[in-house]
Order: sequence, then C-alpha cells, then structure tokens
Amino acid sequence: MSTANGGPGSGFNADMVDGKHSSDFAPVASPNFSGTVTMTGDIIMAQTNLWNAGNVSAINLLPDSGRFMGNDQEPLAQASNAPFTAPSTFAPYNGGTIASGGKFIHDNTDFGGTRGNMTSDVISLLSAMPSNPSRRYGVEFYIATITQGTGTNVPHPTVSSAYLLTSNNGFSMGGSGKYVTWSFWIRLKSGTNVIIDKKLKLYKNGVEMSSYVTLGPSDGWVHIQTTSDVSIGYDNAAPAIFAKAGDVVQLALPVVSLGGTGVGIHTSPIPRASLGYVAAPLASPALTGTPTAPTATVGTNTTQIATTAFTVQEIISRSRANILATPPAESDPITVYPSGLSMTFVGAGSGWTPNGGYGTVITYNVSDGRSFQWFMTHGSGADKSSSWIRVYYTGWSAWAKMITDVDYTAADVLAKIKTVHGPGSGLNADMVDGKHASDFAGKAASVSEFNVSAADTSTTALSYVTTAAGNYQVLVYLRVTATTTVTLWVTYTDVSGAQQTNLVTNQSFTAGSYSLLPLFINNTSGTGINVRISCSNANTVKVSASIVGV
Repeated sequence: MSTANGGPGSGFNADMVDGKHSSDFAPVASPNFSGTVTMTGDIIMAQTNLWNAGNVSAINLLPDSGRFMGNDQEPLAQASNAPFTAPSTFAPYNGGTIASGGKFIHDNTDFGGTRGNMTSDVISLLSAMPSNPSRRYGVEFYIATITQGTGTNVPHPTVSSAYLLTSNNGFSMGGSGKYVTWSFWIRLKSGTNVIIDKKLKLYKNGVEMSSYVTLGPSDGWVHIQTTSDVSIGYDNAAPAIFAKAGDVVQLALPVVSLGGTGVGIHTSPIPRASLGYVAAPLASPALTGTPTAPTATVGTNTTQIATTAFTVQEIISRSRANILATPPAESDPITVYPSGLSMTFVGAGSGWTPNGGYGTVITYNVSDGRSFQWFMTHGSGADKSSSWIRVYYTGWSAWAKMITDVDYTAADVLAKIKTVHGPGSGLNADMVDGKHASDFAGKAASVSEFNVSAADTSTTALSYVTTAAGNYQVLVYLRVTATTTVTLWVTYTDVSGAQQTNLVTNQSFTAGSYSLLPLFINNTSGTGINVRISCSNANTVKVSASIVGV
C-alpha cells in the first residue's frame, strides 16, 4: 500500500495504530482514566466544571464548622467542653425538634481511652466510615437528632407526605461558578424514610445518583454530597432533606463548600477559617485577662462601657464641690444651683438669716428634686457655734438648728425625758432609787379563784418551775362557800431533795374567807413549786395563791 493512499483524511481505518488498539486510548469526550494519571504543562479548562473532587482544598462555610458546638468554638480546637448547640443552618422547618444525638469524644473510653463513653449512635457512625484509622482519637463533634414535625410546608415534588425537614434561614453562600456543595453524613434512625432531593449533582457514598435518594432505617449511615445552583446567593431549602411526620433523622459533620467539588467522603470535621483566637459572643461575653476599652469623657451618661479610669475620674468629679463666687439669695430655688455638690460663702448683708448671715452654705442638688442645704457658721455672728439644715422638695423647708452638746446639755435631756416618763411610757430605767430589780420581791406565778371541782382528790392549784435557785415565799388565800374538810400542802425541792410542807391538814372550814400563814422555802433551779389541795366537798373551795421570789 502506498503511503500516498493513507494518512490524515484518507478514510483508511486500521485495526491498530502503532501497535495499539483504540481501547488503549482515552476518548476526547468524557475520558474515564484509571491508575495514576500524570500531566505536564499547563492545564486549561475553559467554560468547564470540576465535580466531586475529594482532594480539593476546602474551607467550611458553616460558622460552627459542622461540629454543632456553637459559632464561638475555635475551629482548630481538637477537644472542647462546649455543649451541643442547635445550628441556625439546620433549623427544623415544619414544627420539628432538634437535640443532641451524642458526642464523639477524643480519647474515648469505648476504644481504649479515659475521657468517657460515647452513645451508640456515635459508635454506629464511626463503624460506617470507610478507612477510619482511629476510633479513639479525633476532633470532637456532636450528632444532631432531628424529629420531623406535623407541618406541611414545602412538600417533596414526588414523594407523598414528605415535607422539608430543615431550613438554613437564608444562609448566604454565593459560590464559585454560582455553585455550592453540601456534604454530610445522614441516617434515618426511625420512621418511614428520609429523602435527599437532587438539585444539580447528588452523590451517595461517592456514587453519582440520577435522581433523589431515599433512605430507610436499614440503610444506616450514608454519606451525601449535593450541589445546588445559588445564582441569587442563597438557597433557603438546601440541602433539600425531606421526611414524614415523626421520622427521626440524624446528621453529622456537615460541610458547605464553594463550587461543585465538595470534600469527598470525609471522616472528621472540616473547619471554617480560624481567627487564631476564640471570639467573644455578642451576648453576655465572659472576658478574661485584662480587657481594655476607650475611656469616656467625664460626664458621659450612655450605655458606653465604663473603664476603671472613667469611673475614678467620674467619682472625683462628682465629689468635688463647685465653688460659687456669687452666692444665690436665700429664697432662690434649687434650680439656680449646679447639680451635685456646691459651696458658697455669705456674710453680713447677704440676706441669709442663720447666724446673722455669716457662714458657709453647702448645697447638694440631686436630680429627683430632694435636695438639702447645710449652713455652717464660722468665726463671726451671734450664734457662731451652731449649724442649720433645710431641705428642698417643691420649695425650701424652714431652717432646723442642728443641736450640739453646747446647745443641749444633760439637764436639757433630763427635762425632755420628764415630759414623757411615767406609767405607760415604756421608759426602762437601770435602777429605781438606786436599787436593781433583783433587790425587790418579784411575783413568779399566781392564780386567782381556782375552783376545786372534785371531792377527795389531790388537785394542783398552782405550779411554777424555777429558772434559778433561790428563796421563795408561797402565799395562799381560801374562799369557802360551804362547810368542808380541807388539806393543803406545798411540794418543792431543796438541796436535800424533794420536800412537802402542809399548810392545812384535814381541817374543817365553814363558809368564809381564810388567809393561811406564808411559807418560806429555798428551791433548787429547774424544779417545781406546787400548791396542791384536797377537800371533802366538790366546788366548795376557791384558791388564790402566789409564788414570790424573795
């Protein structure tokens, strides 16, 4: 065959080219390489897209790095004591709820560590991850458990009774080439099924899907990567997860990355950009160390932070009295005085009345209108040893003279007391005529007209337990209404022991009144003195008695 009949454009179709079949070459359109592909020179892709490249560098756009530990968590921190925090980017949409499904713990006890056990949900996730080199160590994160509510907003276009599970609350995520990719682990823990809708690209465990993905409880944990078009800068429904009422769905390690490449099947949190420090939250920040702030000018009265320097200056300013070179008139209202403390000096002819007008006027003007003024005398004037005070509310009160020991002597105090002393005054003196209360007999207990209601029965008419050892006198008076036989005795305890003394023994009494001889005894502390009586006829004897400390 002549070479003139072959070559480009000849239409000649050989079995091989340079000894190789067509299967040994990659087609120009959609080549499917295998092995390790190397390239030299520059790679130029004009108007093309790169999809599902698992080893492309990515930064997580989610503010909590997909760890469900809150936005204030340092993304590069390995371990954290932060609690589970529901993210705004996975907010239950149809009245559902979100809670922690457990935490992956660095150096966990389940796989040989010491820092605590993990939930079965976390362990099942670790088991589903491919080529996971270690289940004991790693960056800590939480699983989110979302229970679908009963709302019916945003139904799935194909699957009946399935409605949007979460909303990202308009999360701004304009991406490279107008695309954004969500990557996450998901499973249906219980319920009917969970659906991940397909927008532009959808991968299940790294395999591209032609339509939406449906998961049941038996599917376990699945890795999802879904790419959507965000030409307007957000997609409120992304990542387009749908479920039926009561379905319990679990999510872990979500990542939002720019463009359509995703992060591949990842097995740990993909961090957001680090500030290099933990940012303080806007709400109730707990600052440590020595935080500083600009120092406000003296007199500032706003919500601006007050530094220690401002506080000291403000205290000094408010405590320093304003010196008034020209004193106001005595009748001028408080409004002519500056706020806070002020001072002025007056003398003869000033019109001020205390001490003939000689003195120093100190005024404290407060904002609520309750101000006061102090007139302090000095070396001149007829009443130079005194001071006066008055207050201002709707007007000035009269001057009140402040009493000193010069103005008010002990004799003056006694004279005042005598105007209010006597019975009912409540005046409690230390002594009476130089004697203390212990120098007088005091009634300890008393009874009047005690009726002996039973015949021939020992009855206690009066009893008293002493609070201190000492001398006591027992006084008894009987009123007899009909002839009866009476026995009356007193029991007590002295240092020798229990004692009994009869004042009357089986003595007949006719109707009348009788005063018995007093009984003087010594009684120990904490023991009883008892007046007891028995009579032959009931309701015929009335006993009046007193026990007196002497």
